[in-house]
Amino acid sequence: MINLAKRIAKQQDLKLAVMTFFPHPKQIIGNDQTPQTYITPLGQKAKLMQDLGVETLIVVNFDSAFALLSPSDFIEDYLCGFKGKHAVAGFDFRYGH
Repeated sequence: MINLAKRIAKQQDLKLAVMTFFPHPKQIIGNDQTPQTYITPLGQKAKLMQDLGVETLIVVNFDSAFALLSPSDFIEDYLCGFKGKHAVAGFDFRYGH
């Protein structure tokens, strides 16, 4: 997915930015209250993104208020707010609540 975004950014002469969430959404909206272990801790993820050529890493605080954002508010506040020109998302990503 990041490589696809990287190709698009290069084709359109855009900066490559990646948005990630912390803590993991399952910690906020999941029913399981056991502490989550991360496949890739945030610091390591930031280094991996840098190594992949990501110019801007946007870390969004995932809290209960963020979890309730409507799709239009998410697009307005985040995609438009960060002046995004093109978005690439995984198959299981939803824009807002």
